[in-house]
Amino acid sequence: MAEKQHRLLLEGRQRLLLEGVEEVISFDETCLLLETSQGSLTVQGEEMHVEQLDVEEGRLVVGGEIGSLSYDEGAGGGKGNLLGRIFR
Repeated sequence: MAEKQHRLLLEGRQRLLLEGVEEVISFDETCLLLETSQGSLTVQGEEMHVEQLDVEEGRLVVGGEIGSLSYDEGAGGGKGNLLGRIFR
């Protein structure tokens, strides 16, 4: 199976469109942790909510106040590193 293309579009810090999402690890109104085809991604903000989720297509749309986007720069950027950050 081909790797899904990873793309993100942030519209005015109020709406985030993500493609290439492989797994949503954790989500609440202030923090989203997910695995993409390009590695682990953390999205932080306030009053975040899922507007759309298409697991088959790997597409996620999040609304709310988006404060930051951060990719895991650890060796390999794999799920182990992300889970390690969750359970610190």
